[in-house]
Amino acid sequence: MLAAMRYLRFLVFAAFLQLLGLAALPCFACQNGPRADEIEAQGSTLLGFGACRLLEEYTIPSGRGDIAVKIYANAPAQPENLVSLRMAFENAGNTLAELGPYTSAPIEVFLSPDEHQEDSGLAAVAGASTRDGTVADETCIISIFLPVEIGALRQFIAHEFFHCVQYHETVMPNTSSVHGSETDEWWVEGGAEWFATEATPGAVENFQFISDFDNASKDTPITGLSYEALVFWWWFAQTRGRSEAASTILGLPLGAEAQADAFAEIVGEEEFHDFGKYYLSGRIQMPGGGEAPTLPDYGEPRVWSESKSEDFEAGRNVVYRTILEFSCGAWNLTQESLNGKTSVAKPREPFRELPPRVQSNGDDPVRFFFLGTSVSEDGFQATIRAEKEACAPCRHPDPDGPESCLIGNWELVAGGYGAKVADLLNRPELQVLTYPDPERFLTFQANGQITASSAGEAGHLESATKDGNIIADFNLALTKNGYWSADGERLHICYQAGGEFNLSGILIDPKGDRDSFNQPNYLGPAIEQRSVRTYRCEGNQMEMVQGAEAGPLAIQSTYEK
Repeated sequence: MLAAMRYLRFLVFAAFLQLLGLAALPCFACQNGPRADEIEAQGSTLLGFGACRLLEEYTIPSGRGDIAVKIYANAPAQPENLVSLRMAFENAGNTLAELGPYTSAPIEVFLSPDEHQEDSGLAAVAGASTRDGTVADETCIISIFLPVEIGALRQFIAHEFFHCVQYHETVMPNTSSVHGSETDEWWVEGGAEWFATEATPGAVENFQFISDFDNASKDTPITGLSYEALVFWWWFAQTRGRSEAASTILGLPLGAEAQADAFAEIVGEEEFHDFGKYYLSGRIQMPGGGEAPTLPDYGEPRVWSESKSEDFEAGRNVVYRTILEFSCGAWNLTQESLNGKTSVAKPREPFRELPPRVQSNGDDPVRFFFLGTSVSEDGFQATIRAEKEACAPCRHPDPDGPESCLIGNWELVAGGYGAKVADLLNRPELQVLTYPDPERFLTFQANGQITASSAGEAGHLESATKDGNIIADFNLALTKNGYWSADGERLHICYQAGGEFNLSGILIDPKGDRDSFNQPNYLGPAIEQRSVRTYRCEGNQMEMVQGAEAGPLAIQSTYEK
């Protein structure tokens, strides 16, 4: 069906090229009441029509007087087809009369000798008549391929009938078409399709362009769409009223830039953003009732697994949308720059401003539907910065994420605090120094908790003085608890105050006298400690660096599980 409709669209556009003088339409032997001598002398054809004769004529109502309709064919037509045609035209005329003071030039209908094929999509084509390259605005030509099921026929006739109204009400001086360029199709074809749904609410043909809108509207301006702009006109009629929708469609200027400016003035920044909310929330109503079965295409989500900025941009009059996804942890969000309007929403929740903070525990990432719009010439632009909060625990890290490697029990095998202290205290008078490491053992838990301990590790010091050597043997027993979080290659560790600490040992002076010492609850662990480290973790080995990577105070540690 989609390919068939594109074929129909091509044929209609080809007719418009003819109307613009890019190709010449044939003279119509049958128009304005054909005479036998004219038919015989000219032998004219229209899209495969040979000599034709008038089968029926009548008038239909409009918003400004009756419209004459004449039906021609080159062969007898089935009576039921003629009845269906008349009912379809009368239905279209009555619908137009409800919308405002609009009318059409007299309509001449030509019935094709070829039957409409279901897979061709070709049911009807409309065009203003021409003679010798000049506009003959007193007639609108519609060619119809029969038979078509009555419901579909009413829809097709309403669509083509509205083209006749557009030709009559909006045709510009010195041009024979409402088409200034392809960019006019959003209101020419989209508007005609909207009128068809007003005339035949609920017809299955009315749904065929919804998926096209879902796919195209995320990066194509509304003013750059064609038939699929139907979804926009549904919303416009829903919020502004049917009559205002008709007057807007029939009052737009020609040309892409002029229409974009008119769109900005008629719809405006706030209201266009509201359209995006209606659309993404599934609240657009179709004529006759019921929500339009839209399924917006959001494209690939923007994912935050570490602190970073993301830029968002789209052209003018585009319903830009994507999904913001935040992995396990707490995130502080800021919107750094903006041209246009933005909103976010969680599923089944209303749209709102971007919150300043979100928290994900890892069972499911936090996701927002993101909407950005602008009617200005510069289009839509925004930048979102998400900073991962230090030490906000990730309760259930992604099992496939890089931080999952951290979870488990680790033992220091090289470097560390003790080695750095020994290095910093390396003086000539210190002949021997072995310093215990307060983080010899680390345990990372999946719930975001961390435990560090030294488990009574022993230390030894020998220092030369003028009176002789001083020797100290001591033990460090330490346990610290806190929280950890990974932000890319950065590891945040926040130890809580009140960890267990005990330093005990024996001091031997130069005379050989021995003195024991014991310092429980040393001041250091009684305060909260925070550190940021870079880490690399693979398999059973982990390397960490605290401080500048190559600085003199950098603490490098290697752990194994």
